[in-house]
Order: sequence, then structure tokens, then C-alpha cells
Amino acid sequence: MKRSRRILSMMITILFCISLFATTVSAASRPSMFPEEYEYNVTQGETVKIKFTVFHEFKSEEAHIRVHKGDGNGSIVASSDRTFSNYSNPMTEYTVNWDTDDIEPGKYVVEYWVSFYTMYEWHEPPTHNNHLLTINVKAAPCKNGHTFDDGKITKSSTCKATGVNTKTCTVCGTEETSAIPKTEHQWDEGTIKVAASATASGNKVYTCKTCKETKTEEVPAKFNDVDSNGYYAPAIDWAFDKDVTSGTTDSTFSPNDECTRGHVLTFLWRAMGSPNPTTSENPFKDVSSNQYYYKAILWGVEQGITSGTSPTTFSPEETCSYAHILTFIWRSQDKPDYTGLGEWYEDALSWASDNGILEETSATNSVESACPRKDVVTYLYRILAEEGGKALHHKVGE
Repeated sequence: MKRSRRILSMMITILFCISLFATTVSAASRPSMFPEEYEYNVTQGETVKIKFTVFHEFKSEEAHIRVHKGDGNGSIVASSDRTFSNYSNPMTEYTVNWDTDDIEPGKYVVEYWVSFYTMYEWHEPPTHNNHLLTINVKAAPCKNGHTFDDGKITKSSTCKATGVNTKTCTVCGTEETSAIPKTEHQWDEGTIKVAASATASGNKVYTCKTCKETKTEEVPAKFNDVDSNGYYAPAIDWAFDKDVTSGTTDSTFSPNDECTRGHVLTFLWRAMGSPNPTTSENPFKDVSSNQYYYKAILWGVEQGITSGTSPTTFSPEETCSYAHILTFIWRSQDKPDYTGLGEWYEDALSWASDNGILEETSATNSVESACPRKDVVTYLYRILAEEGGKALHHKVGE
């Protein structure tokens, strides 16, 4: 009985010693390995030389290396194991060559650790997945030309700056950039800064809704055949604004065209406010009620401005001379008292000359020549609208 107790006590002692030794090994310095670098950047096809220094503690040790795709938990694409035995030096330089010819581009993580042999068995470290280094493999350039994807916008274009489109080679990852043209400005409806008239252009300012840039565009004059600096320009502006005349077309006034009697009396009638005649009795067989000048001629007869070219004709399509237009206007002003030299138009001519109405026009050259449209509206403007010493206030039709 005593012997059994002695044997049991010896066994407990042996087990205790073994446990104590294992604890001592665990707590003591273990063999270890350290990489020369913790990150490698290579191009596909290159050989990575991974250098380690192994520090020895036991007679038999093994260095282990595992290359994982992506991270430490990814699939193993390469491995290396090396045994060290009976080394007299405390450390050993250890290099692992990894050929990346057939390796996909991307990130790889290298896991490394040292195991050792003692007490008749191999021992692994408690954990080794915290011993990691990284290898970044960049795709090799394509030898026979790149195969680019459709690309993606890496910088959007605006109306003030170009953008950037980036294409990536689906084989090697090479990127190629190209400029995206600026976008068009998104102009607002614009604001009139200077209004155009019948004879002078104006301008309109537009503002981009996106970048607030502005642009100014010319607004053309109503009539493209009128010199805005001509003496007759203010008169044409006035005549157009007051609906005395709208021009010969949508864009022309034809300032040098001759005026007919029908034109002149219509201009005068409109300038006086287009009063309705008090009678519909028409003495002229060459004036029909569907003509634009019908009411103007009846009004002119009523006001004593004209009696026609005969008791039954007015001759509305006949060219009107300076003498006629000045006489019509003079009569519309109640025939101001002037004594001419005897000709039927002399009183009207003297009155117009004394009031500065004829300045710059060609009436003084030949009063019996045809009067152009520019001078007809100039005389009406100077008599009926222009402010100043030479302007007169009309009486008829007020």
C-alpha cells in the first residue's frame, strides 16, 4: 500500500515537472522571424524577393510563409516552409522568391511564423495571423494594345470648365483620360437694357442660369434701311410709334421712295389722330371704300385740306410733290396767314421755311419734284410732334 502511494506521488511529480516545463517554454523566448519590409509594390510578371531574418532558440525550427489573395483570410496562392536544424548562429537571413507571372493584379497578404521542435513534438505559436505583410501587384501593360471599358465620368463638365472621362483597360488596369467638352450655357430670357427703335438698334443682356455669366446681344432696329444718324431718323421713330406708318415691309421703310397723294393724306390723317369723317359722301370716282386711304381722303375734303385733282377725281396713286405735301400740312393748321409770291403753294412754302420745317430736306431745290417718304414724315414730325421754337400745335382734329 505504501509502495502504491509512492509510485502515484512520483507520477504526479513527473506530470508537474512536464507541465512546469511547458509553461516555461511558453513563457520563454520563442524563435521568431521579421521581414525586411512590410509592404511591396510590384508589376505583374516581376519576382518579389521577400527577405526575413529568423532568430533561433531551438535546435529544430521551421519557418512558414503563406500568401493569401486579398487579405489574411483569402485563398492561399503560394506557400513556403523551411526547416532549420542545429544552427550555431543565433539568426539566419531567409529569402523567399515569389514569381507573379500568372498572378492576378491586386492586393496579397503574406502570413509568416516559426514553429519549433521540443519535448518530442512540434509546437506552433498561439497565434500567427497578426504577423502579416502586404504585396500590391499592379497589372502589367498590354503588349498588343489596351482593351478599354466604356469609361466613367470622373469630373463633370460645366459651362465654365471641361470635365474628365476615365477609361480603364480591362486587361491591365491602365487608365486613359479624355476631356468632356464644356456644357452649353443655360441662358435666361434676357433683359432689355437699351430698347431698339424703328431706326436704331438696342441691346439685350442674357444671364446663364448655371454660372451667372452674361452676354449682350444686339436687338436690331425695326427698319434696316434707315440711317440712325440721318436727320429724318427721329421723325421715322415717331411715325412708327404713333402708327402713322408701319413701313413698306416688316423690315424696311424705303426712306427714298416717292409718296403718292393717297400716302401723304393718310399719313397726315393718322398723325392728326385718325378722326372719322362726319359724312360718307364720296365725290371721287377713283376712291373706293375698300382702300386704306378712303377715310383719310373724305376727312381731308371735309377739313378743306384738299379738293382733289378735279371735282370727281382725287388721283390717289399720283406722285405727291413737295408743294402738295407742304400745302396739305399748312391747310391742316388753319392756313396760317402768309403772303407768297402768287403761286398756289407759296404761302405754305413761306410758312414752312420761316418755321425751320424745311431744314436739311430737298424742298428748296425744287418744290414741284416728288417728295420722298423720309421728308413727308419729317415735316409731319416737326409740325405736330417736335418740341422747340419751330414746332407748331395742330388745331384741326383736336
